[in-house]
Amino acid sequence: MFTELVFATGRDNLCAKHGVNMNLIEDRYSVGDVAEAAGIPVETLKTWLARGVLIGGGDPAGRIERGGKAGLHRRFTFETVMEVAVAAALMRGDAMGRDAAFKVAAPFAYRGVDACPYEGCARQRAFPFPANHGATFIRVSFGGDGLRTDRIASGRDGWVLRAAVKESLRSDDMVIFLDVSKVFRRVCEVFEVDPDATMAEVYRVPQGPSRLAKSSS
Repeated sequence: MFTELVFATGRDNLCAKHGVNMNLIEDRYSVGDVAEAAGIPVETLKTWLARGVLIGGGDPAGRIERGGKAGLHRRFTFETVMEVAVAAALMRGDAMGRDAAFKVAAPFAYRGVDACPYEGCARQRAFPFPANHGATFIRVSFGGDGLRTDRIASGRDGWVLRAAVKESLRSDDMVIFLDVSKVFRRVCEVFEVDPDATMAEVYRVPQGPSRLAKSSS
C-alpha cells in the first residue's frame, strides 16, 4: 500500500533577516528553541528527553551539553535540532510511531554519506542535498523486511522522485515520503536564517534560482 506524501507544515515565505548565518551550525540551542523549530510543545520534548528517545545523545554531533546537571539548561547542536524536527514531521497525522520516527531521522541528522544519483555530490549531515539537485525526500518502507529507509534527491524536474514513487507503487510495502527540504526551511524560518543563502554557503556553490521551495505541497 502506498500512503499519501507527508510534509512538514510551515509558511512558504521565510524570514531572511540575518542573511547567511553560519552560526546555525556552531550555535547551541535551548529546549524552547528546539521545540519551536520542530513545531512541538516544550513539554513533549522534555518528555522525550526524560525517556531517552533522542538518538543524538549517543552521537558526538548530537551531544547534549549540560544535560542533567542541576541549575543548568540543556544545550543542543543543530544536528539534534534537525533530528527532532524530522522525527516530529514523520509523526504528524500518526504517520509513524515515535521510536521508528527517531530511528529514521537520525541518519539524516548525523550522517553525511548519501550520494546524489548523478554528479557525485555527497549530502552534508543535517542538511538537504544541494538545492540544484531538487528537493530532498526521506523514503520509508514498511514491509516483510521490516523498516527500510533512504534519502533521495528528487532530481531536476523531479525525475528521480517520480521514479522512486513508481517503484514504490509496484511494491506491497507501505511507503511514506517526507519532504525534508520543507522541514529544513521551517527550521530556518524559526531561526530567522535565509535557507537558500545558507545552503549555498554550506555547499560553497554560486547562488542561483533555488528549487528548494518548489517541491510538491
